[in-house]
Amino acid sequence: MGRIVVLAQPGIQLPSPLALDSSILIPRFLTTYHTPHPRVAHRAAQLFAMIQGSGVAGLIASTVANEFFHFAITATYKAEIPNHYANLVAHYGRPRGFDWTDLYKIDGTILQRFAADLERLRLLLIANDLLFLQPGDLTSIASGRSLDES
Repeated sequence: MGRIVVLAQPGIQLPSPLALDSSILIPRFLTTYHTPHPRVAHRAAQLFAMIQGSGVAGLIASTVANEFFHFAITATYKAEIPNHYANLVAHYGRPRGFDWTDLYKIDGTILQRFAADLERLRLLLIANDLLFLQPGDLTSIASGRSLDES
């Protein structure tokens, strides 16, 4: 059975394989889009140094990958809002605090231009010894019980 690893504990041993969460991936790989708290950034860097130094397989479930790429996309659109403010006002009427979804709805070309960056992010994760799991790669719990019962 799996276990939760507390990175703050010195001398921890990483399980293999190691399932990673977006809360670790984002502060390590998306600092261009989000500045993490220094302690979080340090722990993420520490974890990835441990992964690379130990040969542990880092696994990214499809839901985690979706969260990771969604974060990058939303951050990109948020950063673009000031550059498209006039278009947003023209489309929606009165000036207001626009959200990334407002811009996404009227300009899909931003996402099209960002596609190459998303592919580079995917390749960066792979280059850091991380494996993407597909839903079919996951099996049921060995006991036959639901996750809540285990």
